[in-house]
Amino acid sequence: MIADNAAGHLLQRGLVDAVIVGADRVTARGDVANKIGTYLKALAAQAHAVPFYVALPTSALDYRLTDGIGESAIEQRSAGEVTHVIGRAVDGCLQAVEIAPPGSAAWNDAFEVTPAHRISALITERGVVSASVEGLCIEASSSCEVYPILHGIGVNWSGVGLFALLRKRRPLLDKRW
Repeated sequence: MIADNAAGHLLQRGLVDAVIVGADRVTARGDVANKIGTYLKALAAQAHAVPFYVALPTSALDYRLTDGIGESAIEQRSAGEVTHVIGRAVDGCLQAVEIAPPGSAAWNDAFEVTPAHRISALITERGVVSASVEGLCIEASSSCEVYPILHGIGVNWSGVGLFALLRKRRPLLDKRW
């Protein structure tokens, strides 16, 4: 397990074989809407020539959308999620603690879009396809080619939305804390 923002550092040091993220929605051309932070992981993976895969159930495909950035509605969450944390007071009670100067504005998008050209492939329960109109024809026509499922990658649908790092150095995975 690593801290979320350590991913770029580990990619830079060559400790990652592949990055796998989930998806909340995928457009007809392969753009992926997912939790904030996904796009930065895609950029870091691409910068270090590490494959960036998106695992999704085909129910996440939305053929009504073609331009993920232009057409996806991005949920704006409460600024309080950024400006406040829950902390324990001296009396032991939990309370909201302001961590920003009073009245500070905060931007808090819940999702972002990773463009298809940043994605190595989409992993679905039906196979692995390119993040493109051609790759996604898997749903529109049974005559489309489907790549075989990647060997050694298990997709846990209950975990979609989290990212996984596959490390090159096995001892890191075996270390007991």
